[in-house]
Amino acid sequence: MRAARRSYLQANKVLQFAEFKTASRPIYAYEQLGIYKLLFEIEPDKLKSYYHDVVEPLRKYDEIHHMDLGATLFTYFEENGNAVKTAKRLFVHRNTLDYRLKKIEEITERKLSNAYDRLTLQLGVIIGKQLGRQVITDEML
Repeated sequence: MRAARRSYLQANKVLQFAEFKTASRPIYAYEQLGIYKLLFEIEPDKLKSYYHDVVEPLRKYDEIHHMDLGATLFTYFEENGNAVKTAKRLFVHRNTLDYRLKKIEEITERKLSNAYDRLTLQLGVIIGKQLGRQVITDEML
């Protein structure tokens, strides 16, 4: 009976993951969720607090200035930090992307060249997506 319950809970987590993951794979297994397995175990209030501390300043800046820095950051992470691919995917000049990335660093007070800061931002974006917040625009999905 416990194994069935555990399987049921794992299946629910996989379904949650599939709802917000933008991958080409249509089938997922619980064992393949990686960091998401850990994030699903953390209380939503703690995740909200992390998101608020890390990404909320960027979202607020976008809202006030009618920008899309959140989408830029999300795409940059999806392209594994490859600026050329990110610029092409966003249909912007490389210099425009460089300006946006520097602006993101200013607003968040984190350097994308620093592995710890980059991980902090990437987790913030993932958590925001997990919480259902609009860190990026619907058109970018």
